[in-house]
Amino acid sequence: MLFLDWMIRLLVLVQVFHETMVLSSELFMSLFAALEVAGRFLAGAMMCRVVLAFEMYGLRKVPKSRS
Repeated sequence: MLFLDWMIRLLVLVQVFHETMVLSSELFMSLFAALEVAGRFLAGAMMCRVVLAFEMYGLRKVPKSRS
C-alpha cells in the first residue's frame, strides 16, 4: 500500500510536468509561461484546499444547535 501511494504521487508529478510541456507546445507559448499558468492553477487549488479545511474545522467546532 505504501508503494502504491508513493507511485501515485510520483506519477502525478510526472503528469504535471508532461502536461506543462504539452500545454506550452499546443498554445505556442514558452515553457516558462506555461509553468506560470500551471503554477497559478496549483496556487488556486491550494487556496481552495485551505478554505475547505477552515470551513470543515468551523463545522466541527461550532455546536449543532444554538438554543
